[in-house]
Amino acid sequence: MIFYNVILPIALALACILIYHFAFRHAKKVEKTDENKGVDDIIDSLPILYYLEEMVCDNNGTVVDLKVCKINKRCLDFIPGRVSPVGKYSSDFFPGGQSAFIGAANSAKQLGNLVNFQYFEKDTNIFYDCVAKIRPNTNLVEYFLIDSSNLYKTQDALRGLRRQMEQALEISHITPIKIYVDTQLITRLELDREGASDQALKYVTTDGDETFAKFPQESRDELRHLLDDLINGSIERVKYDMECSEDRGNGKQTEWYEVRVVPGERDANGRLKTLEGSIQLVTKRKQMEKVLTDAKKKAEELNSLKSAFLANMSHEIRTPLNAIVGFSELLCGADTKEEQEEYSRIIQSNSGQLLQLINDILDISKIEAGNMEYIDKDFDVNALMKETEESLRLRLDPDKPVTMRCELGLPKCTLNLDRNRMVQVITNLVTNAIKYTDSGSITMGYKQKGNMLEFYVKDTGSGIDPNHLEDIFGRFVKLNAFMKGNGLGLSICKSIVTKFGGKIWAESELGKGSTFFFTIPYDSTAKEKEDSEPVVEEPKQPIQPMSHKVIAEDQKVRILVAEDNESNFKLVSAILSREYNLFHAWNGKEAVEAFDTFKPKLVIMDINMPVMDGYEASAIIKKKSPNTPILALTAYATSADEEKILASGMDAYMAKPVCMPQLRMRLKDLLKKSEGNN
Repeated sequence: MIFYNVILPIALALACILIYHFAFRHAKKVEKTDENKGVDDIIDSLPILYYLEEMVCDNNGTVVDLKVCKINKRCLDFIPGRVSPVGKYSSDFFPGGQSAFIGAANSAKQLGNLVNFQYFEKDTNIFYDCVAKIRPNTNLVEYFLIDSSNLYKTQDALRGLRRQMEQALEISHITPIKIYVDTQLITRLELDREGASDQALKYVTTDGDETFAKFPQESRDELRHLLDDLINGSIERVKYDMECSEDRGNGKQTEWYEVRVVPGERDANGRLKTLEGSIQLVTKRKQMEKVLTDAKKKAEELNSLKSAFLANMSHEIRTPLNAIVGFSELLCGADTKEEQEEYSRIIQSNSGQLLQLINDILDISKIEAGNMEYIDKDFDVNALMKETEESLRLRLDPDKPVTMRCELGLPKCTLNLDRNRMVQVITNLVTNAIKYTDSGSITMGYKQKGNMLEFYVKDTGSGIDPNHLEDIFGRFVKLNAFMKGNGLGLSICKSIVTKFGGKIWAESELGKGSTFFFTIPYDSTAKEKEDSEPVVEEPKQPIQPMSHKVIAEDQKVRILVAEDNESNFKLVSAILSREYNLFHAWNGKEAVEAFDTFKPKLVIMDINMPVMDGYEASAIIKKKSPNTPILALTAYATSADEEKILASGMDAYMAKPVCMPQLRMRLKDLLKKSEGNN
């Protein structure tokens, strides 16, 4: 195709010029009339356009116009209407090409030689390669024009393909290579970034060592062995990843390249002469592969952990459940009061353990899902510490000589955090101290250290091996397999403290006790003015079980209990009926009606009830009697639930299952505040 479209027309043009010169020289030997006729015939037969024009010059001899004297027959095919331009001026007949042809005539006149130039005819969309020649000793100039449109279109297509290849190489970061087997030379086709402003392709030939100089020697040797195997026919192709360190303007970083090579040309004997291939930058792909590999590894680890988690949970749930079920059956047939009390104590202990396990599992699942709830609001740290200490003293074993005290580091201290999560951390640490302390003391407190508050729980218990201190904050880590617990509490504490912006750690000595610390950021400039001396409360002994006094019905405080579950009401009744006169409502609507009838001093309100829920019922009761305290007792146990309940106007919140001593304590506080308001 190139031969017919490019080479052949050029060859014909050159042939025309040679024939013309030969005919012109030969014409000197013949008569003039025969000369002109012979030349005209030759020119008419050639596949070119021919113009003989008279040069019109100014006073300085510069060509300013051209007058057509003669054309060949082929010219008429490209002239609209086939009107001959002979005898006409170019400025009138051929204004579009005037400047190009006049410029060529002036150049040919000055140089005395042939002048080559190009011309594009817009009307016909044809490219011409042109030759201008001055006739010796005349004022005539001859023009030879050959149609080179196919050549220009081919060149333009090649330029387009070249640009596309440049873009493809730039985008894909691929460098095509050809390896010559005998010489071990490598030719690379790459972008010339140091050349002109536009990127261009160039071939670079180097030996193998120079081409792969940036790669480690070990990788180069391995690649050389693979190429030898390819040449010998042991393998069909080479695909090899190589790592190196490069500086791409942001400091040195690791880059990965993929080398692909396949057999190329062979000689007559079938022996390989060349290898064809490419070198491609694949760093991003390698990084993505690493991400996917890590994700796969993590998924496998999580799957393994899930299996271990389920097995561990099955064991941890069944252990207290076995005691609850077994001793519940034994309790029914207990012969003595001592047996009943012992069985009840065991059931209560294992119930608390099972409840803690369920709460920890829920927290762990929230942490894994990334939706652990944190509702930050201001709270008094000293009040929180005192309330928590009073609640935790209830868990001390009366049979063990253990005291508990609370040390307050500042006279006044306020934090803006999730109060419930803060209580959860302290409770977990103190509960662990209670489990591992048989005698001595447990001290909980805090002190200020710079812009941090350092909380601590110190005990005189069995202590921890220092070699295991780093492991105790992992999940399901139990240093004493025979001690109650699930090994999740400290892991949850670590997640919460980290969320608060602090850190947690422990110090311990076997046989002497342990101290757990955690820090919380504290901006003293935005808080109350502090005193450096800590406030220390006197050690308190475990709270003894309350002795119930028989109170006449008419002297008991009236409490309305809105609860749609019969068993739950019976439980509340069993706890409170000796001290209070209880009235039961099955739903919120009955609670509103019963409030008007019985005029209770306090309302215990469930939230999820038929007909009318606890929110609506509480709103109506509060309108009737704003000073009557309402305690929400519900199975909605998240921080968001507590926030919503308190924001609705209820005075206090407790989550089911209910703790008997805490319920009694909370009712007394609410009634006391209610009397003060009245």
